[in-house]
Amino acid sequence: MSGITTSVGIFSGIDTASLIDQLIAASSRPRVLFQQRAVDLQFQQQSYQTINSSLAALETAAARFRESSSFDAALATSSNEDVLRATASAGAQTGSFQFIVDQLVSTQQMLSRGFADSDTSAVGLSTLTFEPAEARLDRDTALELLNNGAGIERGVFQISIEDPTEGDANAKIDLSRASTVGEVLEAINSSGLDLTATVSDGSIVITPESGSATVTIEDGDDGTAASLGFTLDTPATSVSTSDLYGMFGQLGLNVLNDGRGIEINDIAGDTYDFTVDVAGTSVQVNLGAVWDDVLDPTPEDEFNTTFQEVEGPVSTVDGVITRFNTALADAGFGDVTLAISSDGNGFTVNDTMGRAITIANREDYSAASDLGIAGSFTGTLEGRRVLAGLNTTLASSLNGGAGLSDGQLAIIDRAGNAYNLDLSSAETVTDLIEAIETGTSGNVVASLNSTGNGLMLTDRTGGSASNLVIGGAAANELGIATGGSGVAADFYEGSTSDLAYVGAATLLTDLAGGDAIGSGEIRITDSNGLSRTIDIGSSQETVGELIRRLNRDLDGTSVSARLNDAGDGLLLEDTGTGSLAMKVEDVEGNVGSVLGLTGEATGTGASNFINASLEKTIDVETTDTLTEIAQKINDADPSVAATVLSDGSSVNPFRLNLTSDNSGVDGRFIIDTGGFDLGIQTLDEGQNSRVLYGSGDAANALLITSSTNQVDGVIQGVSIDLLGTSDDPIQLSVAEDTATLEADVQSFVDAFNAAIDAIDAQTRFDTETESGGPLVGDSTARSLRTRMFDTIFGVGENISGSFSRLVEIGITIGSEGDLEFDSDEFREALAADPEGVESLLTARELAPVEEFTEISPGISVRNTNTDDTFTSLGIASLIEELMDDYINSVDGILTRRNDTLQEQIDDQNEAIEAFDERLERQREILTLEFLAMEQAIASLQNQQSSLGQIAAI
Repeated sequence: MSGITTSVGIFSGIDTASLIDQLIAASSRPRVLFQQRAVDLQFQQQSYQTINSSLAALETAAARFRESSSFDAALATSSNEDVLRATASAGAQTGSFQFIVDQLVSTQQMLSRGFADSDTSAVGLSTLTFEPAEARLDRDTALELLNNGAGIERGVFQISIEDPTEGDANAKIDLSRASTVGEVLEAINSSGLDLTATVSDGSIVITPESGSATVTIEDGDDGTAASLGFTLDTPATSVSTSDLYGMFGQLGLNVLNDGRGIEINDIAGDTYDFTVDVAGTSVQVNLGAVWDDVLDPTPEDEFNTTFQEVEGPVSTVDGVITRFNTALADAGFGDVTLAISSDGNGFTVNDTMGRAITIANREDYSAASDLGIAGSFTGTLEGRRVLAGLNTTLASSLNGGAGLSDGQLAIIDRAGNAYNLDLSSAETVTDLIEAIETGTSGNVVASLNSTGNGLMLTDRTGGSASNLVIGGAAANELGIATGGSGVAADFYEGSTSDLAYVGAATLLTDLAGGDAIGSGEIRITDSNGLSRTIDIGSSQETVGELIRRLNRDLDGTSVSARLNDAGDGLLLEDTGTGSLAMKVEDVEGNVGSVLGLTGEATGTGASNFINASLEKTIDVETTDTLTEIAQKINDADPSVAATVLSDGSSVNPFRLNLTSDNSGVDGRFIIDTGGFDLGIQTLDEGQNSRVLYGSGDAANALLITSSTNQVDGVIQGVSIDLLGTSDDPIQLSVAEDTATLEADVQSFVDAFNAAIDAIDAQTRFDTETESGGPLVGDSTARSLRTRMFDTIFGVGENISGSFSRLVEIGITIGSEGDLEFDSDEFREALAADPEGVESLLTARELAPVEEFTEISPGISVRNTNTDDTFTSLGIASLIEELMDDYINSVDGILTRRNDTLQEQIDDQNEAIEAFDERLERQREILTLEFLAMEQAIASLQNQQSSLGQIAAI
């Protein structure tokens, strides 16, 4: 029996393994049917997934009409894109607009004198301070604020000088592009005429250099000189305008107090800013938002009181006056009124009944003081001056906002003449300057120092009998005290007068150079080691709000926050007795460092404070080289970038270059070298961009300025980029951008066709090959296709406009049975009725949901039906809802169909597994049966062998 394999019976010689396999194979035919059914179901499932994907793409294309801004898209086109470009956003105002780009923005840049080397020799500089230009004692007044907010008529006028000794002269003064009083003065002073234009309180004064000359003002066609208040065609030895500048109703509160504005409460609810006590009756005056109590039902049907803002905080002078007078009248004191003072520089409170009145700030707020009306009086109160004159600042803003506590000023000029002046009545810096000149009979004149943040006194006597001596309490507070021995010079340049330019109403963005401060957490640790982590976010917008937030969260520590004494930033001070220096750290974000608060105090006791002053003092040494000074400036980051450059000259080629981090007027800075001669010259003072809008004639155009080369808000929804200048007008056309909308419509049509193609591919039967797709005859797919075409060519539900079907706006069936889009017909429909086209496609109005449903008369239950119902649906919205019916991930028709198929596939796989188990058991039984047969044959063979042996005997 050699050659028989292990699968062949040893005794029977039968190939049992093959025979068993054949028997199992015969029994496996039902299993093949199970497998084929599972494969068919998987093909159907994949087909539905393919259709599902195409339907999702169609749903997205349909939703894009209501989610995007394609119906509001606009396109801006410039006639000269080398000079002006623009981008129109959704809903932009359409039309044709005219611009003249007169000036691009520039950035302040200063350059020092030359030095022999940059990194070897000591410069000798011992102190260096940077500060924003707001610290200057002069301000340039915008022309739009003149004449009670009416501005002036920009144009050209003529100044003529008649001088018996020098002869006559005249010049045209072109103010057609001027935007500030400073530009008016510059235009006059640079005219070539022998005269000087200055400002005095609210007027412009023109004075010839020669005392024998007369000046005549002649107006042009634009009425510019008349709008400035000049007396026309009348020769005079000096001419001045009328009072051009004073408070008016629509003046913004942010202009008052040299730009520090008026602090207004930020509290929600029943609130106020100050009280007016009239003969013992206190009346609260609110300048902040006005709130109404609102009762909101909670889910438990309980009622809570919340507040709803119904009116914003006041922002103008009229707003303050109205709130004050309304509050007093409502309290029965209509005879107590607030008004603009007669000189136009402050407020007047008048009580016709002559009663005792006290006006007091609310705790932690300063509105009454900011308005200049805090205090007690009887009858009438003439409030503190809160508006400076033309191009000047308030004396009350000096000395960190404390003003002059004592106006006594003593001067000895170089000729030995002594003067004792009282400056206490001076209300502005201009008043101070004029008072000094008047009080010394012109022998000593005052002007701004070279930095602009203080005064300089100049002796004009020509004498040398005495030093120039300046003393008195006012001299100390103005920074012009020379000491008892004086100076052996004809002038003395004082130090900073500490003009306050940061107040409680100052925006925090102003402390960050115009940038948002962001949000984050800071940790403050006091002298006893007690820490508080404070979250600073968007809810704090002003310095006052931040101070109150800090003090609230610092309660229980020895640290408190306030404005610093110089009025130029925040101060954190520790009044505790602990041994640790106060420390401030950023925990999350960098808001602390942005505000200049992070760091550690220099000591304990009186030195335990952190001064976040906007005045940045650079820690320089007399031994520092030019390169080291530049590096220290950059490390301190005073919003000025320092570099060392070489001009290539053979002698002293190295110079310190200083450039502001911010462009335009907002980026201007001042630098104080403590009297050391760095030879600083201004290469560019930093100018705003300037655009003339609306007319090719500059005098008749609207003048627009910006601190960048981007101009927004002139045309609604249009952002303008300035790239160059041009004397020729540039036309900017803003039109509806139908291309974007047409692209969205085409995408919608393409997505619909793709979805139909996907359905057809899965349900098609090929008669030639007599084969079909996995979903041939599938009722779900057939129904879907029918519903899609019924919807796409149906009518919108309760839509508005002149169109009801897509065929009316250029969407039709083509020769191949696909949708086709005719863009020309679509544009015609869009031009005829744009709202109708939009409604036809995108209308989607939800029906209100009733909270309760009546189940029987008088009995209602809470409505648990959360399904959306609509009162209006456009075609694209109908398609979107249809797609959701099929592909919604929870209960969509295809979702449920896919789940059913998956269950059937799982059933088939389970049946296959069960059948495999039965076959395996059958194989085991057959194997045992064949083994038993082999054993039986073996037994018979053994018997036969035994019988054979017996027979042989």
